[in-house]
Amino acid sequence: MVKILCVIMKATLSYSTQRTRKVIQFGLFCALLGSLSACQTTIDETLPELVRNVASPLSATQSIENLEAQGNYQAAADAWLVLANKTPENNLAQRDTYLLRASLALLQAKNTQQAEQTLAFVTQQSSTAWQVANAKLQMQLNKPLNTLDILVALPTEALSPSLLRENHTLQAQAYRRLGNHLEAANQRVMLDALLNDALSQDSNHEELWADLNNVSTAGLSAIYAVTAPGHYRDWLELAILSQQAKQIGGTVQLDAWKNSHPLHPAVRHFLSTLRNIEQSATPPPAQIALLLPLNGRIAEPARAVRDGFLAAYYRHKTQNTSTRIRLYNADATNIDTVYQQAITDGADFIVGPLAKDAVAQLSQKNNFTVPTLVLNANNKTTVTHSRLYQFALLPEDEARQTAERVWLEGHNKGIILYPESNWGERVKNAFQQHWFYLGGQLVDTQTYSLANKDYAKPVRNVLNIDDSKQRFKQLKNIIGGKLEFEARRRQDIDFIFLVSFPEQARQIRPQLKFYDASKIPVYATSHVYTGNIDRQRDRDMNGIIFGDMPWTIANKEKILKQNLTTLWQSRSEKLARFYAFGIDAYNVIPHLQRLQQYPFERYRGVTGSLRIDENLRLIRQLSWAKFRSGKPRPEPLRTEIRQPTLPVKPSMDIPPKEPVI
Repeated sequence: MVKILCVIMKATLSYSTQRTRKVIQFGLFCALLGSLSACQTTIDETLPELVRNVASPLSATQSIENLEAQGNYQAAADAWLVLANKTPENNLAQRDTYLLRASLALLQAKNTQQAEQTLAFVTQQSSTAWQVANAKLQMQLNKPLNTLDILVALPTEALSPSLLRENHTLQAQAYRRLGNHLEAANQRVMLDALLNDALSQDSNHEELWADLNNVSTAGLSAIYAVTAPGHYRDWLELAILSQQAKQIGGTVQLDAWKNSHPLHPAVRHFLSTLRNIEQSATPPPAQIALLLPLNGRIAEPARAVRDGFLAAYYRHKTQNTSTRIRLYNADATNIDTVYQQAITDGADFIVGPLAKDAVAQLSQKNNFTVPTLVLNANNKTTVTHSRLYQFALLPEDEARQTAERVWLEGHNKGIILYPESNWGERVKNAFQQHWFYLGGQLVDTQTYSLANKDYAKPVRNVLNIDDSKQRFKQLKNIIGGKLEFEARRRQDIDFIFLVSFPEQARQIRPQLKFYDASKIPVYATSHVYTGNIDRQRDRDMNGIIFGDMPWTIANKEKILKQNLTTLWQSRSEKLARFYAFGIDAYNVIPHLQRLQQYPFERYRGVTGSLRIDENLRLIRQLSWAKFRSGKPRPEPLRTEIRQPTLPVKPSMDIPPKEPVI
């Protein structure tokens, strides 16, 4: 046991953030293990009495549980490990109980590494309690497939009520993580019947509603038609009514639904929440100021945003006859003056500016008297203004979502091909940082020149083709004579992230196929696609998977898209995503307060499913497509890949886990 706790102790130290805490924890374990002199430190007198003196494990249990109730999970975990160490070797069941409780506390403390090591030392790993704890660990390791593998195999009749609640909660979280919101909602419905207090039920209803909000009306209707009568079907009906009401700008007939389902769990409180949500929708502004740079480097995208904004306005003009729009030419050099002028002119809502430097300049204001939706992100902003919303089409956001997609499809090791440019570096860095956070590895990265039309050399380099040829030459020099040879690509990767625009991707993808990498999945951001179907030119990109907005790949708002194409054909083809950006910038205005007040709410826009985070940033959920026969076609998440699910018992000398580059 001393050896076990020494290993766990190392992880504890690696996760501490303050030097004093490191000394305290190290001294604590050394004292408990009877080797204080070897450690040459003392136990800090400020430690809780229960940690410094645990002569009676039974009496300490309640005190440790109090630590957990206070949210002090790391200290609680330390104490559970102390009790495990003091448990006699012949009482393995009790020791396992303490180790399990320690691992759960460590998971609450987000100390995933130490939790994994602690779980590995539990002897009864076939117990349902251990299996559920392991499933929770897999979720923290960003492996929802593993979580489901574990939980669906458990006999529910063997689970205690608390473990059954944890089972459904974890399955709901895992299915949501995998994008299966309907099954996540179904798990929430089953969980609801097991909850005893109103607060937990209300929280569960909000999570359930968030999942249903991520499904289209058509999807909800299709499942509703084949679902047996019951609470789940009733939730589907309520979600369908809600979405239909939002589409026509009406209200949900909640009283009629309530009369039809008087015993439904939502009647107790959630219907009141829905009424509050409806009332939170703000009336259309009397005057909107649209601040865009109509001259200069980004004038053309700005005009596309303007045209999309006005197209959405005129489409709804019959409903909002009182709203007026005033357009201002604004950039970083005059943003403060123009912004104040818009307020003086009577604007009660402001949209813009668009340029990043102008957004940064405006964000320095101490107070925003008028709600403002800026059309870019200011990452340097440290003060959150309650009336300053951010909406942006950031390549970094797309790169992070792509990393999550790759990870959820079961891949672990990959390479990145990216252009030698500031933009390429930004996208590569965003993907790489998030990929390492998820737990993935990169075995290589390779740049290519945008000026050079021959991409064979960088592809050969990143696939180690030239190394294969060099090894052949060395072997031939040694053996002599005639040898048959076929260059082999590297075999240590299971995906490629391609940072590229269409012109380059149309040439790089064939090179990957030529060098025998056709079966390796290739992922990209939306920049790989022009936004317009061109089967002849895009067939060379067959197999590439990418995330994009519904406007370009889901045929959303078909009539409006046709109207824009008719009016501005050349611009609409080149700047399709900026038109969509302008459309959503207008349409989301009356929903901002609802999204801000209710984090589980979504706005289904043409740029994606939108939500608001704690910094008032509108976050887009991308749709996914794969090039087939030169055309992007919807690509659902692949979840058939499985990974090992058992924690690995650590060696006695654990090296730090570093990403391989």
